[in-house]
Amino acid sequence: VDAAIRAYAREHRRHLRSHEIFTSLYATGKRFNAAERMLYRAAARDVELAGCVAAVGGRWIKPHEMLAPRTLVRIARVNLSPASRPNGLVSS
Repeated sequence: VDAAIRAYAREHRRHLRSHEIFTSLYATGKRFNAAERMLYRAAARDVELAGCVAAVGGRWIKPHEMLAPRTLVRIARVNLSPASRPNGLVSS
């Protein structure tokens, strides 16, 4: 039984450790750093990025998969675009 528990713990760490770190940092109540602010600001303005953040939160993909170079470029482009507005808001 001990060997099985150690094997399960090893698999759990291997598959879910990055999620634990990601969610634990979020759960501390600390202020977001600049990179986190950019990520969440872009996710509020871009459906594809919102889907990526939701996929990490749902543990469908690992955080490092979300932060692929293609996604980082999209985050920068959305944040630098003067026309991007949060989804669901209409201009008056």
